[in-house]
Amino acid sequence: MVSKELIQEFRDIVKAEYGLDLNFEEASKTGNDLVDIFDTLAKIDFCSK
Repeated sequence: MVSKELIQEFRDIVKAEYGLDLNFEEASKTGNDLVDIFDTLAKIDFCSK
């Protein structure tokens, strides 16, 4: 699970880069989904070596 501080930083980045004002729940879901995706990609990469 991503910390509250990192979720807020993610919200700030999305607002600055894309002009989207995500609420905390949307940012938390999206941030955690991104972490899950990259975790899966890292596992695939590790297994393929």
